[in-house]
Amino acid sequence: MPSFVSAFKITGRIEMREFRNQSTALVPISRLPADCISAIFLMGCSPEPEDEDDPDAGDPSFWAPKRPFCFSASTVCQRWRDIALNTPRLWSNIDFFDAAPFYYTELMLKRSKGCPLHIWLDFSRLQPMIRTAVPILRRYIPDRSISLTMVLASAGNAEFNMAELEAPGQRPPRVTELMVALHRNGRRGWTPRDMNSKVAARSVAIPMDGVRRLHLAWICPPQFVVPAYANLAELSLSGIVFSQYTIPEFEDLLRSCPRLALLRATHLTMDDLNVGDGDSEPITMPLLQTIELIEASDRSLNHLLRTLVAPALQVLHLRKSTKPEHRSYPVANALTAFLAASDPPLRDLSLYAVGIEGHDELVPMLKRLPHITSLRLARMYDASLVLTGLATYPRLCLQLESLVLVRVSRNFFDCVSLPLPKLVRPANGRPPLKRLVVWRCKDFDGDIEWLAEYVPDFTFVDHW
Repeated sequence: MPSFVSAFKITGRIEMREFRNQSTALVPISRLPADCISAIFLMGCSPEPEDEDDPDAGDPSFWAPKRPFCFSASTVCQRWRDIALNTPRLWSNIDFFDAAPFYYTELMLKRSKGCPLHIWLDFSRLQPMIRTAVPILRRYIPDRSISLTMVLASAGNAEFNMAELEAPGQRPPRVTELMVALHRNGRRGWTPRDMNSKVAARSVAIPMDGVRRLHLAWICPPQFVVPAYANLAELSLSGIVFSQYTIPEFEDLLRSCPRLALLRATHLTMDDLNVGDGDSEPITMPLLQTIELIEASDRSLNHLLRTLVAPALQVLHLRKSTKPEHRSYPVANALTAFLAASDPPLRDLSLYAVGIEGHDELVPMLKRLPHITSLRLARMYDASLVLTGLATYPRLCLQLESLVLVRVSRNFFDCVSLPLPKLVRPANGRPPLKRLVVWRCKDFDGDIEWLAEYVPDFTFVDHW
């Protein structure tokens, strides 16, 4: 009897082992080809899309390392492990998530083979272990394309920390994307370059002329990034405090970027000095196609719109800061002046909390938007004025196809839903809207069923 029971247990264990080994083959995803599963893995390790309503989205100092997805994917079953190990890009996002001696980070660097690396190096967090982390990078980044993010504890350490990545006697890495951020605990905004460093600048041998995307967060441009300006395609800047010192430096930076196609600036403010009131020379950027000015004060928006000239612009997003200001600066007039000076083929316009004072400001602005196809109005007290103007003047913005209303509240004087039927089923020769989004607009009293019937692409999200 005991021998029979033992034999039964052994047989059962063998059958269970065989079932476990075959069970993954029964799952539908396991029937997919290896290249499809590899593509899914790559999507799993990609960062989540940024929240366009979050002004801190994209700020590297708000990111925190966590266990990489590649290790989770490679421990499910043997087939997934084989696919993961044969997908070098899956292991290319390096953020030193583990502790010294960084065994798992070095394992990722080995498995990434020769593919481009995305390196996130937080010097403020790694300070006690930096002497271990940097030598590991030096062994794997020579003669490789890298996208580098550096979070600094002190602005004056930028050149020194960058130079630490150089590997003597080996070809330097090819930096294609660079993000330099000051840790949020040490932020003061931009300061003039000659006041920015308390230590002697260290020369950096890593070439910067291959950088196409540059992001500077709460830090004045370090000297070593200057060679990158000539070939930049995208420039993102955060935490600019305009003053009589930083305005010339900022404008010199823009004039040094003749190939710039995208300009994104967040958290823009001006001090109380009497500067920036239209006294700057115009800056013409012939290839600029997208401008995004996020969380910007009235005064900084006014200054930039009256300074920049972008004849090829197609996308313009303006988000005004909701912080109170001592004096109001009319952004709508500055926008009209910008459109008149640039005469761009603008197709996508987004306005967030931008005030418009009556038809005298509105109509000249709308006349300068003959090519507009997409209009987004968010948290705008005067949104109904814009919609009424579009419905009243049928020859303005004739190419408008998409209208997005975000958190637009009904006020005592006007209702945003009243002019919508005239835009959805116009009787004055205006082409009807093809897309309408009403997203969390408080007290919206439009006929939802009617709009859903007559707008080909209609989305309604009720207020919380």
